[in-house]
Amino acid sequence: MLSTRIYSEEWEVDSRLKRFGATRDELINIARQTSAHRADAIAIDPLTTAGQLSYIYGTRYKRLLFMPKGYLLDRRENVESVIHPESGIRIVYQNVDQACGLTSPQAISGKGPAANRMIDNGQGVLFHEGDLPEAIPQHKIDSLNSSVWYLCMSFNDDDVRVELSLPAFVKGKNFGVFAERIFILPGGGWGGLVAIPDSDEGPVNELPRVARR
Repeated sequence: MLSTRIYSEEWEVDSRLKRFGATRDELINIARQTSAHRADAIAIDPLTTAGQLSYIYGTRYKRLLFMPKGYLLDRRENVESVIHPESGIRIVYQNVDQACGLTSPQAISGKGPAANRMIDNGQGVLFHEGDLPEAIPQHKIDSLNSSVWYLCMSFNDDDVRVELSLPAFVKGKNFGVFAERIFILPGGGWGGLVAIPDSDEGPVNELPRVARR
C-alpha cells in the first residue's frame, strides 16, 4: 500500500513550494479570489453554479499567478492547466469534497479517461505494473520530467481548504492514492474572510482587500 507523503507544517510547505516557483500566500490568494466570485451564486441559480464559478475563477487566477512565472497555458486532452516547459510540471485546478483531510480529496465532478491518461503518462513511471511501493522518495518525484499536480480547493460554508497534490492514479472515476500532498490552507485557517477583487485584469501580485461575510 502506497503511503502518501504529506507536508503540513508551514516551514516545510514553504520549502516544498519553491519547486513550483510559488508561495503559500500566493496560493491562498487564489482561494480568496475564487471564493469571492463563488459567492456570486444565489439560491435561484442552477445547483451547479457555485461549483462552475469556482472552476472558472480558480483556473483563471491560477493562470494569472503561474503564467508570469514562465508556465504556459495548456489544454492537452481537453484538460485546462498550466505547464512549465522545463520541469514538465502541470497544474490543474480541482474542486474537491474536502482538502487537507485525513482521507484523499475526491473530485466533485469525478475524473474521466483523459485525466487518467494524463496522470498515468506523468507519474506512472513511479510504479511497477500492479505493484505499489510503500513510499516514493521525494527525489524520485522531483526527477520526473512530467508530472500532473492538482490545486485542490474545498468550500464548505466558512471552512475553505487548499492543497497542492500529486495523485498516483485514478481509480473508479476519481482519485485513488496520492503520492504527495502539500497542505496550503488546512481547516480553521480561513477565518471567514473573503476577497473583494478590484479587477480581473492582469497578474495577481498583491493580496486583495478583505471583508467579513
